[in-house]
Amino acid sequence: MGEKLKISKDKEAFRLYLEGLGLAPRTTYIYSTLVPQLMREIKNTEPETLRKYLKRHPSPVYFGALVNYCQWKYGTDIKNKIKYRSVKPKRRPALSVSQLKVIVDDLETKLAQRERVIVKLNLATGRRISEILTLKSRQIDWENSRINFKTAKGGQDVSFKINPGLMREIKDYIEDSGLLAIDSLFYPNRPNTRQKEKSKYDQYTSALRRAGASPEVCRTHNFRRAVINYLITKKGVEYASAFVGHESIDTTMKYLNEETRQKLISEAAEVMADE
Repeated sequence: MGEKLKISKDKEAFRLYLEGLGLAPRTTYIYSTLVPQLMREIKNTEPETLRKYLKRHPSPVYFGALVNYCQWKYGTDIKNKIKYRSVKPKRRPALSVSQLKVIVDDLETKLAQRERVIVKLNLATGRRISEILTLKSRQIDWENSRINFKTAKGGQDVSFKINPGLMREIKDYIEDSGLLAIDSLFYPNRPNTRQKEKSKYDQYTSALRRAGASPEVCRTHNFRRAVINYLITKKGVEYASAFVGHESIDTTMKYLNEETRQKLISEAAEVMADE
């Protein structure tokens, strides 16, 4: 029992440390979940210890957690002690918007009202899931059928036109849930607690898994990736970049999947053939 309590305290202390550094909420959550493993395997900051850990866990996520953990626990910057070469995981084939629509339609009767609204908002707007899960009722402009999103990564806030059908679903959900304008739209804070964004995310993805959603759907960023690729092929990269709120087109291009790339090459070849 004492060991569990120590792990719990260290996780909370590490989380607060990461929040103080200004890390993104999702990154903070992921790094914090690795604390029990780090406590077991990292007893010192000797290069051999660090190399063994990274050999077992070569992902950049583990390296990031390790760097921050050693700085917090031992006051040591390990980046000067070891060389690390990022190992990129193999990217799974990206889902298209049309494929996701079919999946969402299949989940229609399996998901609760709240999760149905979230998954449809994710597909309709391509916003980061954190921006959707932290929406408040007052961010909805009912008169103009728009939702004002607070951007998660420091960009300008954006207003999205929402189709009438989805607006009706949102309105029905709010009325059925008895939410007030000051309430979080999804997973409202429990009384006398500070409910973190990470727990909202966990509740959402857990609900998706219970409904039988595939891993691709539970990886919520796939919705954003699908929307970006769809818009690149329909409107161009500049339009897609502006729509999803990227400050740089270079960032948008990182989302380009192989299918979209080949389609653009094919279209360019046809244009050149006509010259």
